[in-house]
Amino acid sequence: KTKNKKQDLENKTVPIKIDESKLHKLFCRKDSVSVQQHTIDSLTHLLSANRLNYVIDDKENFRVLESVLISPPYSSINCKGSNPVILRRIQDLLNGSTTTQQSVTTS
Repeated sequence: KTKNKKQDLENKTVPIKIDESKLHKLFCRKDSVSVQQHTIDSLTHLLSANRLNYVIDDKENFRVLESVLISPPYSSINCKGSNPVILRRIQDLLNGSTTTQQSVTTS
């Protein structure tokens, strides 16, 4: 019986809810505020250039087309939305902009 209980405990997984913003604060460099500001500016430019309506809230989250929320650090994995078509298009736009931002900053 003891062996079976031990195996049962080893095979169980416990879901853990992780607050991504707290992890970001724990593992980011101290100068990440300036990097984030640059990312806010870049995202603002990207959305405006593509004529997408957006609003920035007090926590620096972007709400795009009233259906997609983009949270810091503003990558495609930080997007949440109720409309899967718009969500995918915004994520694709962010993925495409990543290489553009890198080539601009490394030049």
